[in-house]
Amino acid sequence: MNSKLVREQVLRRLGLDTVSTDADGLQTVYRHWCRRVPFDSLRKRLFQADGARGEVPGWTADEFLDGWLSDGTGGSCWSTSLGLHGLLTHIGFEARLVEGVMLTDPDTRPNHGSVVVRLGGREWLVDSSMLFDDPLLLPRPGRTLEREHPVHPVSVVGRDVDWVVTWRPAHADVRVACELGRAEAVRESWDRAHDFTRGYSLFNQTIYARRNTDDGIIAFGRRKLVERAADGSLHRRDVAPGDVATTLIEHFGFSERIVSSLPADDSGAAFL
Repeated sequence: MNSKLVREQVLRRLGLDTVSTDADGLQTVYRHWCRRVPFDSLRKRLFQADGARGEVPGWTADEFLDGWLSDGTGGSCWSTSLGLHGLLTHIGFEARLVEGVMLTDPDTRPNHGSVVVRLGGREWLVDSSMLFDDPLLLPRPGRTLEREHPVHPVSVVGRDVDWVVTWRPAHADVRVACELGRAEAVRESWDRAHDFTRGYSLFNQTIYARRNTDDGIIAFGRRKLVERAADGSLHRRDVAPGDVATTLIEHFGFSERIVSSLPADDSGAAFL
């Protein structure tokens, strides 16, 4: 697999021929990513249905990016972060992978991967799961950042060794806290955490997808389509079993090939 070719193809598919390595360029890349590369569980569901053999989907940046080019698929935090990190470093940004803990499951550490970019002497969070639409300026230790936004509200507390990011998921009005370490992730630790998800992950038994739109957020799970409008209001509607494939293809851009291969949801899986 030609890494340079794959990453240049991704830029073209995102609609980005040339990108500057400044704050405007970072915002452009991240916003296009948030709106065109979904956070989803499709390849993970197929992997589980096939016995969870071999490498977890999205094990490398280029394998993840090639999946998106071929079928429009994203992944969970570990794989999407690898893909975004690979693309940003290809462009020329000083990006690093970081590990963290979503405090919805504090006993599993680490359970979240993300990307931080150093630019102009400051640190910017470009998370491929929380999908803030705009890079988030990370505060120095002892400082707090509050970003009021009807669709993407977030607050960040800077601490000596990490940041605590409190954000709102696409499908609910609750707030979720995430601790993100400042240090660059050790690849062995990253791979170990990523591989752990073959046996334990919220996304192993349920079909879930989320991406940003020009106006808000759209998400799918447990045969419900959830849309967060520009004013922050949340709208849900049931999707009939016969309409699931069309919904995934039309709203998220997945290929017909991969959607037609999906197993049914596990009846015990909770809508995220």
